[in-house]
Amino acid sequence: MKLCGLGQCCLVRHWFAKLDGDGDGKVDLMDWMNSVSLTELSEIMMREPGVEGPRLETVLTEEDLRLLQSMYRRVDAVCKAAFDSGVKILIDAEWTAIQPAIDKVATSMMRKYNRDDRRGPIVYNTYQTYLKDARRRVNRDLQMAQREGYRFACKVVRGAYIVSERMKAEEDGRESPICDTYEATSASYHGVIEDLLDHASRPSIIIATHNADTVKFAVKKLSNCPPERRDDVMFAQLYGMADPITYILAKEGYRACKLVPYGPISNVVPYLIRRAQENSAMLGTPAVAQERALLFAEAWRRLTGRGS
Repeated sequence: MKLCGLGQCCLVRHWFAKLDGDGDGKVDLMDWMNSVSLTELSEIMMREPGVEGPRLETVLTEEDLRLLQSMYRRVDAVCKAAFDSGVKILIDAEWTAIQPAIDKVATSMMRKYNRDDRRGPIVYNTYQTYLKDARRRVNRDLQMAQREGYRFACKVVRGAYIVSERMKAEEDGRESPICDTYEATSASYHGVIEDLLDHASRPSIIIATHNADTVKFAVKKLSNCPPERRDDVMFAQLYGMADPITYILAKEGYRACKLVPYGPISNVVPYLIRRAQENSAMLGTPAVAQERALLFAEAWRRLTGRGS
């Protein structure tokens, strides 16, 4: 077997070196994922005899590949503009059906734009911790960033498609990807925070939550970390929601911000509807009752000039 004058042994060494991305003399799943592009994978599958049915449906067509490359160019242009301007880009999470593609794009952008220590990380991926595999995925991507030498950055949320994801899974006859209980989701969220704050590579984290217990957990965990670790963490809440949490965090010296939806009505309204649905699914939880109590106490203080 020969290729371009290379003997079989040379060919094997050539492909092994191509796949061994981190140069450790081993080829593992991460090496394979990073070395073989979707274009190459589709070409390989199309050449393989007997590929049909569901497997054939997963192969990207030439038009799919053209659109994919166009999307990469557009996302890259946005991230480059953010990099040049010192602005951070938070790539949002979506349905589980398309999340792997989003992860692939986000990882490629982090790999390119999160290497400048002076600017800090520019591109953030979003992880929905109501997913059963959230903690595994975070640790996988953390490991990949550490191996390849770029700064891992993420926004951590609970999730926005609880009802629809469960309905879709039931229709397809498969196990729901969503945690079975509210408590399991909280455990997942706290586990992700713990893994991120414990990691030696100091990932940059945006903890986006309206949940007071989760904020308390993160603050307690941060108190046991080196002081400089605070600089890697930001808390975020939607404008008009969980205001007491935001103000207390800011008062105590933590980095806290408000997220303000901005854009055409046709884009912003569906986003706000999803937030309303997400919160309506948790109306009976202790967190909501606690926020109502905080709001009532603040209203009472302003009306009477004294605490409740």
